[in-house]
Amino acid sequence: MQKFRKWIYSLCILTGLLAVCTACGKDDSQPKEETTEVVTDGPVSGPEDFKRLGMIIDVASSNMVKDVSYEIKNKEIACIKFVYNGIDCQFLASAVYSDFDLAGVTNTGTGDMLVSGVQGYNATYYKLNPGRVVFWSDTNIHYCLYIYVTAEDSVVDSILPLLSFEDHYDEREDVIENAEAESKAFAQQIITVFQNKDVNGLSEILNYPQELGSGESIANIDELMAIPADQIFTDKLLEAVGTDAIDNLRKSRDGDAWLIGSASKNIYFRMTSDGVYKIVKINN
Repeated sequence: MQKFRKWIYSLCILTGLLAVCTACGKDDSQPKEETTEVVTDGPVSGPEDFKRLGMIIDVASSNMVKDVSYEIKNKEIACIKFVYNGIDCQFLASAVYSDFDLAGVTNTGTGDMLVSGVQGYNATYYKLNPGRVVFWSDTNIHYCLYIYVTAEDSVVDSILPLLSFEDHYDEREDVIENAEAESKAFAQQIITVFQNKDVNGLSEILNYPQELGSGESIANIDELMAIPADQIFTDKLLEAVGTDAIDNLRKSRDGDAWLIGSASKNIYFRMTSDGVYKIVKINN
C-alpha cells in the first residue's frame, strides 16, 4: 500500500511538471494583430490621414512656421493648425463644407477682394473683425485659410505659398461605391438596349462623334439612324454583352473608362464632362 501511494504521488508530480513544460513551450513571440481605429473627430498623425476625406493638405516647413498640428473636425473637415510668425492660423479643406461654414466663423466681413494667386485658383479675401479669411476651390474640394487677427494682405500673401493641397476626391470610399453602383446601373442599361436592338435607346446614351469597330463613323443621331441595325447589333457583340455580361464589368486598362463584353467585342463607357454616363466606344 505504501508503495502504491508513493507511485500515485510520483505520478501527480510528473503530471504537474508536464503541464508546466507545455505552458512554457507556447510561442508568445507571434505578433499580436493591431487594429487601427479611424479617427472621425480629433487629432490625426499627419496629412495622409486626410486622404479618406478626399484631399491631402499640408503646410511647408519654415522657420516662420511653428506648432503644426493635424486634426479632423465634424467628420468632414481636414484642419491644420499652425503659428506663422507669432500669428495663429488654420488651413482647412472639405468636400462637404465651404466658405464660412468651412471656416467655422461668422461673416463679419467689411468687403472682399478677388485674386488669382493660390496655385492658379481664384480666391476670395475677406477682412473680419477680427481676423482674415481666404476661400478657394478646385473641382471637388473647398479650401480655406483662416488667420485669427486682421492681418494685412502682405501677411496673407506670405502664408498662402506655404500651403499645399491635392484633390483625392475620387478615392473617397463613398465616391468609389457610388461610382461602382452607377456604372453597374448604366452597364445594365446598355445590355438592355443591345439585347433589344433598340436604336432609339442607343441614340440617347451614345457619345458623338463615334466610330464603330466595324468602321462606320457616326457624327450625330441622324447618321446613327441611317446605319442598318444589324451592322451595329452584330451577333458576336450581342453574345459578348449578354445578360450575364454585368458580371464581367471592369475598368479599362488605363482606368479612364468602364467596359463590358469580351476582349475583342465590347463596349466602353465613361462619365462625360456633363456628369452623365455615355458610350464612348463600340467594338462590334
